[in-house]
Amino acid sequence: NVPGGSFFHRYFVLKERVLSVEYSATMMGFPGGNDHGPEHIRRVLANLNSLVGSKPLRSLSQYELFLAMAGVLYHDIGILRGREGHAETSALLLSEEKAAYIFNDEDKAFLPSIVLSHSSSADISKCPSDQHVKGYDVRPRLLAALVRFADELDEDVRRADPLLQGKLDLPKKSQFYWRFNNRIRGVKIDRQQNEISFNLAFLKGDIGLI
Repeated sequence: NVPGGSFFHRYFVLKERVLSVEYSATMMGFPGGNDHGPEHIRRVLANLNSLVGSKPLRSLSQYELFLAMAGVLYHDIGILRGREGHAETSALLLSEEKAAYIFNDEDKAFLPSIVLSHSSSADISKCPSDQHVKGYDVRPRLLAALVRFADELDEDVRRADPLLQGKLDLPKKSQFYWRFNNRIRGVKIDRQQNEISFNLAFLKGDIGLI
């Protein structure tokens, strides 16, 4: 949960909107792709929760927590216009967002770069520097790293269901990503031990595949 009235309500409205509308349509922009829909977003939010721990306000301000969670919600919306360059498109769509009751000018000064930086090719150091805004400390580069890490950790078999795969005519460029997810049974984030473990199960035929 996000404490601080307006943060919670703005986040809740945004979440209800994007999960039921935008993310229900994202895969139309990524035919044959692994899961980038509502369940992926829910898992990334769960990963973020595990990374920041049960008492996130010990390490993040209320505003930072809102920005991180909103960044997760928006990071893959650009796929509505296609997979290529979707991080840039997500950032653009956020900067053009008309719902002023969700995002204000301060939010738009930080969130587009946080969303853009979920791509591993983006340079997080180009995010705005640390600032103090309306009583809250904001560290955009830290938040961008959290969003990217939470996203990267959603890489298990749930993103590429083997039964579904058998019913699809996957493009060749998508096959590697489905195999990659198929071979990861689970990812466990242990905040208390500062440890992340991966349960992998390779097949004999994987040797030499790319």
